[in-house]
This record gives sequence, structure tokens and C-alpha cells, in this order.
Amino acid sequence: MNHMQSIRKTGVRSSLKRQAGFDLVQISVAVAIIAFIMAIAFLAVPTVMTNIKVNAETGDLQQMVSNAGRVAGTGADLSGLNAAAAINLRLAPPDRVFGGNINNRFGGTVAWALSNLFGSNDGISITSRGYGPEACSKLIPNVQTMFTRITVGSTVVKNLAAATPVPLSATGMANACAAANSQDIVFEFTR
Repeated sequence: MNHMQSIRKTGVRSSLKRQAGFDLVQISVAVAIIAFIMAIAFLAVPTVMTNIKVNAETGDLQQMVSNAGRVAGTGADLSGLNAAAAINLRLAPPDRVFGGNINNRFGGTVAWALSNLFGSNDGISITSRGYGPEACSKLIPNVQTMFTRITVGSTVVKNLAAATPVPLSATGMANACAAANSQDIVFEFTR
């Protein structure tokens, strides 16, 4: 082997040795990019989960109103309506019933009762507990067309049964939902 070939082979080998693996800067950049992507994902996950639960809760409320209308339409005596009666009458979705309780998608309990909207016991009240501010403010607009009166905490945000009907107040709803970390919402509809 002549001297020129030896130099070429040595040059190729040394450049291969220098290019093998990753250096510290490349690894640091890769870790920084992965950390940035993970940080964005961790910020987005709670919002996505709330949206999923709100959509499922919307479907649950629609099913409960439909089931209650079906039972009330038969002329069934609903006096004494409570969670146990709602379970026995199959008013709540079966996957939301846990023992003698009905739970919403946010871990709170759901209570049933008769209510007075336009007359005596002419309405049904669903009290659902434990909504966070974000869930509260996203759920109510989704379901408000099904209900005659909606109360968040102690604030009535919609009341079509009043002498002067009050449609949903977006500002009132936003303020009521933001008033506490956990809100109870009372949904009332005619039977």
C-alpha cells in the first residue's frame, strides 16, 4: 500500500469515528424539544378532558329529560320523586347509577324532585352537584334549551316561568359559574 492510500484510509476512519453517536449539544436540543412538547400537552389535557366530560354530561342530561318525559307522559304518579325513584323508573343513564346514588360525570351527585314552575308540582328538578367553573360555563349553553329554569348556586340564570320570562343571561351565568370552585346547578323543566 502506498503512502497516499494510507492517508486516505486513515482520513476516512478518523472522520467516521468523529461522526459516530450524538454530541451533548444535539442531545440537549432534542431533550428541550421533547420537554416543550410535553409542557404544551400537559397544559391542554385538562381542557380536553373537561370538554369530553361536558359532552358526555350533555348527553346524559338529554337522556334524563327524555326518560322523564316518557314516564310523565304515561300519567305516572311522580309525587315523592327522588334519586331512588329516578333509579327505579330508569330516568338516569344506567352507567351513572352507583348503588343508591346517581353521579354526574364530574363526581358529584344528582338529586331529583318535583318543582313548581307555572303551577303546583308541574315541573321536575334535577340538581347536579360539583361542577368546576369551566365545566359549568360550558355545560349550561349546551343544555339550556331543554330547561325552563336554571339556577347556578343561588343565582337564577334562566327563568322562562317568571311573570316576565328571563332568557339565559350569559353574563349572569359566567359570574355565577366563576363564583366558586364547585357549583351546584338546578335544571328544571315542565313535565
